[in-house]
Amino acid sequence: DVAAALQGISGYVGSVTLTDGASISQLQAISGSLADFNQLSYTSIADSAENISRVIGTYLGDGVHIGLSVTLTDGNYDVTMLKAINDATDGSITLIDSNTSLSGGAADVAAALQGISGYAGSVTLTDGASISQLQAISGSLADFNQLSYTSIADRSEEHTSELQSRQYLVCRLLLE
Repeated sequence: DVAAALQGISGYVGSVTLTDGASISQLQAISGSLADFNQLSYTSIADSAENISRVIGTYLGDGVHIGLSVTLTDGNYDVTMLKAINDATDGSITLIDSNTSLSGGAADVAAALQGISGYAGSVTLTDGASISQLQAISGSLADFNQLSYTSIADRSEEHTSELQSRQYLVCRLLLE
């Protein structure tokens, strides 16, 4: 355990590579022993959604962390947290509990669920969704019936054929 090996040491100047999913508290303990946080290399973290979303700028760095895999170890997350985590990494996001109900604007929900598949919780859209947003969100769900929305922002003819599918029966009924 790297955190235990560096306990009580400060100003360590060597490089440190973590080979498994570190928690935020482990990253904090290790970085406290280093002369510079940039000496630390890791490809995955595993912690609660609250802990990860709270320290994104500090331990994930500003911008997108290339290839970082994130595992959320609890179901205590919302659209804002998932979106922030998704915005901070282009790596995989694994949800140990994907049954949490989500609610929010279509753009935020689509961004929050990007790259996540088999999401099992109910999803409620609070504003008008475009067809492309509905497709992106439904692609992340285990079942399209988990999605509820009240309006569709797109009414153009180009989307008429997309709305003919059985999957978009509710969309068609709302437009009529």
